[in-house]
Amino acid sequence: MGFILNPLYNIVSGIMIAIHKVLSPIFGANSGVTWSLSIMGLVVLIRIILIPLFVKQIKSQRAMTALQPQMKAIQAKYKDDRQKQSEEMMKLYKEHKTNPLASCFPILAQAPVMFALFTVLNGIAHDKPHGFMKGEYLVSAAQAKFFGSPISETFLGSDKLTVKIVTVVLIALMSGVPLQSANFDSTSAPSVLPAASQTSFQLAINPAFAALQNVASAAALGVLATHDLELQAGGAIFDNTKTDYAARVAEEQFIWSSALSGNTATAGLLGYLAAVPRAKADPAAVTKMRALTAHTGKVDIPTILFTGTADPITTAGNQQSVVDDYAAYYAEKWAAAKQERRNGGTYKKPANNLLVLWNFPPDKYTKFTAAGAPDTSVPAATGTNHCNFTVKQYLAIADLLAYAADNGKNMSGGALLTKLRKAGDMTLDRKYVAPRLKFYGE
Repeated sequence: MGFILNPLYNIVSGIMIAIHKVLSPIFGANSGVTWSLSIMGLVVLIRIILIPLFVKQIKSQRAMTALQPQMKAIQAKYKDDRQKQSEEMMKLYKEHKTNPLASCFPILAQAPVMFALFTVLNGIAHDKPHGFMKGEYLVSAAQAKFFGSPISETFLGSDKLTVKIVTVVLIALMSGVPLQSANFDSTSAPSVLPAASQTSFQLAINPAFAALQNVASAAALGVLATHDLELQAGGAIFDNTKTDYAARVAEEQFIWSSALSGNTATAGLLGYLAAVPRAKADPAAVTKMRALTAHTGKVDIPTILFTGTADPITTAGNQQSVVDDYAAYYAEKWAAAKQERRNGGTYKKPANNLLVLWNFPPDKYTKFTAAGAPDTSVPAATGTNHCNFTVKQYLAIADLLAYAADNGKNMSGGALLTKLRKAGDMTLDRKYVAPRLKFYGE
C-alpha cells in the first residue's frame, strides 16, 4: 500500500507546509494558529477542487427528491417482487438521467485524502514522520499550542480545559444544536485579552458557551415536553439503541477537533458514547407519536414559515424538513401539470403556496464587561432563543399573512423584498439550507 499512500502523504504534508510557510510571518512558525490554519487551508483547497463533484451531488439530490413520489409508487406496486422493483427503479433513473450513487462521489473522492491527513496528524502526535512532515516541521507541529494546549495532546490523556471545550462543541454539532445563542454570537472576544487569547475565545470558547446556553435552554423545556409527549404516547418515545454516533461526526468536525485538542479527542468522545447504556423506547408509543407528528409536505393554501436560525428549541432543521417535503410535493404537482399538457389538456402552473423566511442573528452581538467577562444581562439577540423576533418582524409577518388572506397567494417580487428589508434581519434566501435534524434512530 506504500506506493499508493506515500504520494498522498507527500501531497497532504506538502500543502500543509506550504500554507505554514505563508502564514509563519503573520502568526509565528511555531504557533498553533499557524498549524491549525494550515490544516483548515488544506481542507478548503480540497473542497474547491471537488466543487464539480459537489455540484453534481446537489443536482442528483434534487433530482432524487423530485422522483420520490414515483419511487414510492414503484415500491408499492412491486412490493412483493424485488427484482421487478429494482428493474423499474433503474428505468426511472435512466429516464431522468440521475444516479442515486452520485451523492457518494465527493465522499469517495475525499476518503483517501482524509485518511492521509489523519495519518499525518497521528504521526505528529506520536513523533512519526510522514511525507514532508518530518524534522523541524514535525517538532514544530508537535510543540505548537492552541488555546494553551499542544495540538498533539490526546483527549483521554489530557486534563486541559481546552479539550473539554472542544468536546462540548462537538456534542453540539453532532446533535444539531446551534453555535449561536441568546448572548454568544460564536465570533466575538473580549477586547482586553491578548491577540492570541482573542483568537482562542472566538474559535472555541465563545461557541462552547453558546452551545452550553442552548443545551440548557433546550433541556429546561425538553424535560417537561418529553414528559408531556410520553403521557400522550403512552410510553417512552426516546430510543438510541440504533444510533450511530460516529456517523454524525463530519470530516470537517474531525479535522477541527484534531487541530484544537489532539487527534484522538473525537475518538475518546465516541468511545464514551458507545460504552454508555442505551435507552429503548416503547414501540407502540413511538408508532403513535410518529402518527401524530408526521408531515406530508402538502401545503395547498398560502403558508408562511419563519424560523430563527439559532433557535435551540425549534431548530432551523425542523423548518428545513418541511421545506424539503414540500419541494417533493411541489415537484409532483409540476409533473402532473406537464403531463396534463402533453395529454392535450389545459396547462395550469401550480401555485407555490410556501413562503420560507429565515431570521439570521446579527454577525456580532456578544457583550463583555470592562473586566472581559461575558455579560448575559443584555437582551437576547433576534434570531436566537425560541421565537425571539422584533416588533417590526412580527408586524411584517402579520402584513404578509393579511396579504395572503386577501389575495389567495403569498406576496412575492420587489414588494416582498422591500417589506423584509424594512423589517430587518429577515431574509428570503433560497440558497440557504439549514442542517437537518439528527433523529435518534439514525
